Amino acid sequence: CEDIPQFRPVCEQRPSSMEFVYSGMPCTDSSTVQGAADFGCEDSNGGPSSDEGAEAWIVAFALGGGEVFHDEIVTVGDAFAADAQNFLTDDMRVNVYTIPTGATDRADIVLPANLVQTVRFSTACDNDEV
Repeated sequence: CEDIPQFRPVCEQRPSSMEFVYSGMPCTDSSTVQGAADFGCEDSNGGPSSDEGAEAWIVAFALGGGEVFHDEIVTVGDAFAADAQNFLTDDMRVNVYTIPTGATDRADIVLPANLVQTVRFSTACDNDEV
């Protein structure tokens, strides 16, 4: 194995889009090479559901406010993209909201009482761990 070269991608600029697959798993199942200063995950209100077919409203946005990169319902196992006008912000946040029975309007879903997971991570090129 020592003869197998290790390649690291060169980061020349922040990405303009990232694709994720929503698993509905708790933060304890997170896996990243980013350190605590660049990555954080917190479950709340019982955490998300990983049951097949479970839906959640996912909002991906710039940490501290600003541009929203994704804002809609995603089903466990489905991919979703965070797309920027130019580049994704250095510091991203993804909030996951459970959808109460019968709720269909964003205003009834994207509320603190329905927030089940918050993920924070960096897309900065000065971070060797991206």
